Amino acid sequence: MTARSVLHNSVMALLLAGLLAGCSEGPASPSSEDSLSVPEVSVVELQPAPLAVIRELPGRIAPTRIAEVRARVSGIVVNRNFEQGSDVKAGDVLYELDARPFEIDVDAAEAAFRKATAVLTQEKKNAKRMEMLAPVGPDVWALPCPRALDHTPPGDWTLAFKRDETGEVIGVTVGCWLARGLAYTRIV
Repeated sequence: MTARSVLHNSVMALLLAGLLAGCSEGPASPSSEDSLSVPEVSVVELQPAPLAVIRELPGRIAPTRIAEVRARVSGIVVNRNFEQGSDVKAGDVLYELDARPFEIDVDAAEAAFRKATAVLTQEKKNAKRMEMLAPVGPDVWALPCPRALDHTPPGDWTLAFKRDETGEVIGVTVGCWLARGLAYTRIV
């Protein structure tokens, strides 16, 4: 005999022994006490009702289009005027930035403009004053000085230019009735 047939015969013998052990001589009918008691049974009446089918499925959603929002200027964000994921239209205000740095820049630009305007006005006055120079002789010019509000007029100033052999100005002598013969020399 082979090992397989021995195993097969052993399993069959065990099953037959189990069946024979279940057939014992004992009362097949219940006892009189058990027959008198009725088992308790609960009854439920069924009513038709709609049943909602809910399916919860885990998943991940990926958008088909992504829009990046970038600011045209830098600054500190004070308020965000939209909810993430909501639709926005062209021209909608998305963020409010702190206005103080921009106000400071505007004030600085206005101050620079006022300064440039003041410089322009002063230069126009200087140009007008320079037009008042009148030639008195070769390299001698007269500059009229109008009366000061709290002083007597100094009179006309004279400017006498000194030149070298090549004709380049090397100095100037300034004179008026208060300051006579003040010489300025150019040192190279």
